[in-house]
Amino acid sequence: MPYPLVSTSKFLLHSFEQALEDLEQLLESAKSGYSLRFPTTSLVVGPVGSGKSRLLGEFVRRHSCNCFYITASQVLRSYPGETEEELRRIFQSAETFKEQLRPLLPIVILIEDLELLCPSTSSADPKNSGNSLRISAQLFKLIDALPQGIICVATSGSPDSLHEHARRRFVREISIEMPSEEQRRQLVKQLCQQHELEITEHLLDHMARNTQGYVMADLTLLLRRVQQELLTKEDSNVEQVFRQSLLRTQPSASRATDVRVSKMSAGFEVIGGMESLKRTLQVSVLAGLRQSAAFARFGLTLPKGVLLYGPPGCAKTTIAKCLAKEANMTFIATSAAEVYSPYVGCAERFISRIFDTARKNAPCLIFLDEIDSLVGRRTVSSGGGGGQVQLRILSTLLTEMDGIVGGGSQQHILVVAATNRPDMIDDALMRPGRFDKLIHVPAPDVESRLALLQLHAQRMPFNGNVDLVQIASLTERYSGADLCNLCNEAAIEAFQRDFEATEIELQDFEKVLAKQKSSLTQSQIDGYYKFAYRFL
Repeated sequence: MPYPLVSTSKFLLHSFEQALEDLEQLLESAKSGYSLRFPTTSLVVGPVGSGKSRLLGEFVRRHSCNCFYITASQVLRSYPGETEEELRRIFQSAETFKEQLRPLLPIVILIEDLELLCPSTSSADPKNSGNSLRISAQLFKLIDALPQGIICVATSGSPDSLHEHARRRFVREISIEMPSEEQRRQLVKQLCQQHELEITEHLLDHMARNTQGYVMADLTLLLRRVQQELLTKEDSNVEQVFRQSLLRTQPSASRATDVRVSKMSAGFEVIGGMESLKRTLQVSVLAGLRQSAAFARFGLTLPKGVLLYGPPGCAKTTIAKCLAKEANMTFIATSAAEVYSPYVGCAERFISRIFDTARKNAPCLIFLDEIDSLVGRRTVSSGGGGGQVQLRILSTLLTEMDGIVGGGSQQHILVVAATNRPDMIDDALMRPGRFDKLIHVPAPDVESRLALLQLHAQRMPFNGNVDLVQIASLTERYSGADLCNLCNEAAIEAFQRDFEATEIELQDFEKVLAKQKSSLTQSQIDGYYKFAYRFL
């Protein structure tokens, strides 16, 4: 039976070298005759679209294998027992082929998407669980009874969804990881050659840097879109088409989950003032990503977590987004409202999915907004059903953060959390190794307020009589959100004063300042400084 998914195009070897080598070792094991010592079964795992089928197709082509192919759509039947009979027929055909023809070329049984045939007992359809158990038991029995000389290779895009007894049947497990930046660069270059597209080295570097989380199928789709756009619009700018196609092509890893992955477009330039805070982030986080050799020379490692704390409305969320842009990281944001669920275990699984998605889209920044409401201090929140949920979420978060392994700037995951109540954060999260950096985001001083007003002046028509220095001095204890609201209210005042007005004048600001007060109190601001002194 021919293997139906062998690509007619040239196989893209980049990022598959080790996997092909492992499969070829499996082939040597089948020829050796020592079945107890050398396994002849293997499970190839990797994200959807990562090239598992292409890998097996190339393996079959290289060694001219006699291939027997099994998919769920091919063998699943409506009536009980028919699926098991079809599985027995395919395995028997392979054994008969080996015994009667004694072929010199290897015999391979390929099982595509094993989790569809052998789902875990927890994920199986309750109405069809009995049928699934029978199919799984039959397939396990056939694999266990395979004679020496026949190789069985299965693929799975979701190994956690496999039946509990499935993975031990496959003694060797081959993992296809997400391609690194250099591997993506080589894949894009080779795909461009296949599609006869010219690409500059500068554009190639840009595509490699900005395709975190993309697998082979995503890059292939991206290049097809570029080719289609260039064919329909002959006068198109090639670089512009590449960049626009990249914005429209979402990686399959983020499409297949309820965790939203995004790329930020604005950096620190949109944050007014806060130069000391920016410098802290540049030294403690960005320097390690951009100058990893210098970091390593001093024996430093990239931080796992950063806690931003300070008064509400002072741009903690904006800082996290801008940091993701400056670090060229993908961005995942979540809050207590998204995590909590009325069903037991769902919140913990959602936290695990966030980190799993981040690993697939690394380098990635995970932003936990209002972390105090997500995982509060245990001595405060341990009572009641809600407290028990917080304890389980905290335990899951601690486990995931401890599991972050520093793999260099291209594989790094950074957890950034924001809170208005740092005193409510559990001590287990505050220690080094989890939130390594505790950064106070204060209410803006007069210089920062002036910088913020100047940023608003770039998008709003201020009259020449508007003295931003004076307004900055009159807005003591104003947060960034207060200043934004001040400008918006002044614009409304100008509109109410004259529907034909084209500019916002000083009198409009004066009217708003006369009735608008700061949302922050001095005692609030002092409380954050007192907390900061604890960690000096």
